[in-house]
Amino acid sequence: MYDAIIIGSGPAGLMAANQLEKSNKNYLLLEKNSVLSEKLLLSGNKQCNVTNNKTTEEFISDLTLPHKYFLYATLYKFGPNDVIKFFQEKNVELVLENQFKYFPKTKSSTSIKNALLQDLTKQKILRTNEVKSLFKEGETFTVNTKNTQYNTKNVIIATGSKSYPLTGSTGFGLAVAKRFDIDTKAFYAAETSIKSEFVKRELSTLQGTTIKQATVKLIDTAHSVIDDLLFTHFGLSGPAIFKISEFLTTTPNPTLQISFTNHSKDVVVSMLKDPKNNNKTINQFLNSLTTKKISSLVQTQLSLENKRLTEYAHKQLEKIANYLTEFIISDPKLFPKEQAYVNGGGILTTALNPETFETKKIKGLFFIGETVDIHGPLGGYNITLALSTGYSAGYYIGGN
Repeated sequence: MYDAIIIGSGPAGLMAANQLEKSNKNYLLLEKNSVLSEKLLLSGNKQCNVTNNKTTEEFISDLTLPHKYFLYATLYKFGPNDVIKFFQEKNVELVLENQFKYFPKTKSSTSIKNALLQDLTKQKILRTNEVKSLFKEGETFTVNTKNTQYNTKNVIIATGSKSYPLTGSTGFGLAVAKRFDIDTKAFYAAETSIKSEFVKRELSTLQGTTIKQATVKLIDTAHSVIDDLLFTHFGLSGPAIFKISEFLTTTPNPTLQISFTNHSKDVVVSMLKDPKNNNKTINQFLNSLTTKKISSLVQTQLSLENKRLTEYAHKQLEKIANYLTEFIISDPKLFPKEQAYVNGGGILTTALNPETFETKKIKGLFFIGETVDIHGPLGGYNITLALSTGYSAGYYIGGN
């Protein structure tokens, strides 16, 4: 009889194991893959942005979840500062980039994985042990793999979502929840790039171009972000797109409005009419405002002659400003959830105790990490949430 069985070896599962190890609990960690933490190893281009420098209050404020306050309890127990301290104690030096994101100094996600494994008993981690079924009788859970049956007082599900199925993410947690009649929400793409046939066709010359601090709006909604925007061979990508993509899921016939410059429309209009710029040609002006590729595109699409700004009528200047700051893309399509960096959906937070992540309906059954309907933007939020929820479940079962 085990005190706990953890299913899944991502950051959430490994952090839960660390707390159980510290409490001298008799536990097992079951992983169906031969390689532990496969998705973690890929994160951040294999460099692993493990957390950020936000305070707990700022961290929660940055989340777009309507139920984000559910996370107060776990993040105050184990938030960004605690993540940093944990890895420092494991002799992993973290470095701050862009005054925001923390990465291991080694620039290798393997350093993070090794730190999470450092104090765990190797014999308690069983690889290539895929769970086939799980049921409960009385106070005991029975976990069946292909060749073995295990009995335990507690089960922690840390199997992730459906993002990157090649790493083993199959949505197993939702199947378990259904088995025990736990409320869930189907997984969906929460952070992903956007496909657009219009961009591929009409803006093909911009492939590889980045606009710094571009404004991206979802028309007829309140959703708007300012961040870097990248044009690709399939459409749009970059932090601005990742942040707004999740809202396309719930918006019928979504339309995006993007800017080709980091200036607002009013500022561009003011600059076009500024006497200081009177003698500039349209080519000179646009080159000073954005990239040469975009400058060329604007002049071609609007059939602009390379005249001085004073030679253009006010209506033409307004049209230029509109094109630069309110460009419409009417056919944005999300990549499927399997190709998204992060999935939304999962076990509803209303079904869980926010202090422990134990289900309210089934004593001893816990869901943590991306299996739960919680997520954040890119920037260390999601790994921090995984570590925090794993900490809360493991800490509670450990009797601390």
